[in-house]
Amino acid sequence: MQDIPDGKNVLIVSHAGTIMNFLVKELSASVLLHVKHFGNCGVLVLTYDGQKFTLKAVINPAEGLK
Repeated sequence: MQDIPDGKNVLIVSHAGTIMNFLVKELSASVLLHVKHFGNCGVLVLTYDGQKFTLKAVINPAEGLK
């Protein structure tokens, strides 16, 4: 992350378990209480201020599809 210029976006793609492990390490437990489920094609929007990550949104575009 330190090599990314300020103001640039980064796309990270991974499996839900790996993403959840990252969130457990980087975010507070109170924030994780609001992350109930990662669906297929789930998207997390995070910001990084050079020291910490902040969860801005959880988007589940496939929610409700069968």
